Amino acid sequence: MKILFAGHNERGKACFDAIIKSRHEMVGCLAIQSKETGYYEGLGNRAMAANIHCYMQEEINAPFFVNRLKELGADIMVMAGYPRLVGRGLIDAFPKGVINLHASPLPGYRGCDPLNWALINGERAWAISFIQVDEGIDTGDILLQHKFEIDMNETIWDVVQRVNRLYPQHLMKLLDQIEEGRETYIKQDRSQGSYYGRRYPRDGKICWRDMDGLQVHNLVRALTRPYPGAFTYHKNEQRNIWKTSFVAPTHISAPGRVIRKSDQGIIVMCKDFGILISDMDGMDKIKIGDDLG
Repeated sequence: MKILFAGHNERGKACFDAIIKSRHEMVGCLAIQSKETGYYEGLGNRAMAANIHCYMQEEINAPFFVNRLKELGADIMVMAGYPRLVGRGLIDAFPKGVINLHASPLPGYRGCDPLNWALINGERAWAISFIQVDEGIDTGDILLQHKFEIDMNETIWDVVQRVNRLYPQHLMKLLDQIEEGRETYIKQDRSQGSYYGRRYPRDGKICWRDMDGLQVHNLVRALTRPYPGAFTYHKNEQRNIWKTSFVAPTHISAPGRVIRKSDQGIIVMCKDFGILISDMDGMDKIKIGDDLG
């Protein structure tokens, strides 16, 4: 089967490599302009190494560009981490349509940053979804869904790495099913759908007076590296927090107050009990009795 691939970041790179190694033929690649490296690296260099023509068109739904893509003769378009919406003209350009890889158990958690939101909300049962793209946002028919559990101490990086391992193997399974005409289409129950908006660095502020220990822990693990991090303020300076863990609920004080300090870190009072912070910017400058906020 001939595939036009559209991708970005680690998800895109993993799926790009899997398609290149498969029996399917990649006839072109859509990527986005990126000067960053590492997790957020684009696919330009990868495509060049594989002798695949890579397009970095911003207006992918422009009629002239859709016609150019049609000339590639792809049977299907696969989107993996590609942050662009496709219109009806582009969807209709491929006999088998467009499929997208989404990191949530649709119809729940449509929209942006589903894995971060999953950890913030303390979700334990989770899934990744493969959908037939329509003109809505993550509303297309579900072609495949893989379920798994999230441990309460897993960080966003743990979960991202896991789903990036899962995506390629399930994508290959689905592409084989589509090629052989064995795919199934499950319509989403739109009454059960939920949309989550994009998070910004400013949304990572910890409100000690309003958040219990579990909420603080979930926010920290959801926004830890490589994300910007949950944060608080100490003497008007922002301090990012990267790792927390629970301690016996025997420490009582005002929310946000540092009530203990040791080689393991500092214990800060939340709305209900103290939580141990073991990785935090500028922690050496913080003393027992200081207030964070």
